[in-house]
Amino acid sequence: MTNKKTVGKVMAVMLLFVLSLFFIGGTYARYSTQFTGTASVTVAKWDVNLKDKGEEVTTMEDLTFTVKDNTDVVAGKIAPGVTAEGSVEIDFDGTEVSVEVYVDATDEALQTAVQKFGMNSSDITFTVKEAVGGEIETSGNGTKSSPLVIKLPDTSAGFTTENGKVTITMTLKWENTEAHNAEDTTAGKKAETDATFQVPVTLHVQQHIGV
Repeated sequence: MTNKKTVGKVMAVMLLFVLSLFFIGGTYARYSTQFTGTASVTVAKWDVNLKDKGEEVTTMEDLTFTVKDNTDVVAGKIAPGVTAEGSVEIDFDGTEVSVEVYVDATDEALQTAVQKFGMNSSDITFTVKEAVGGEIETSGNGTKSSPLVIKLPDTSAGFTTENGKVTITMTLKWENTEAHNAEDTTAGKKAETDATFQVPVTLHVQQHIGV
């Protein structure tokens, strides 16, 4: 009798165990349906044009830098401590992202230009800023490491005909570095026979990606 009861208990336990496996196993199965499709998003527009005196241009070849007046240097001449500026208009009408602008001279081009005069290339710097009176929010120093950031004026419409034209001023400065006096003097003497200092510059306009 005892054996029958024992066998019955064992069978009951096994039955419960099997049932529990059935229900536990059920928790790892589920209804499943998959839907496939295409995610869609509209790409922001990029439309940047360069203008000089209102006319669209594709190069800065004819851009002339004007030397700022300096009471210690003959008008129109550049020397250590003197800057020259050139302005150009950038039209962002239709562009739907904030932008960055900076100007630089390629190392090779700058080296070639300064070697002609014997000056030190580290003394020649380029910067960009929005012209005086600009109404668009900007920041940065206009250098490659700190470009001029022109913020999107309206996130619902982007740059438009009314707010999409920005006049920028590019500045070339011959820094005065006391340690380079010898090189600067060489440049000044070279100017007796050929005083034209030409440096090919590149204006960079790119999308601003904030942090």
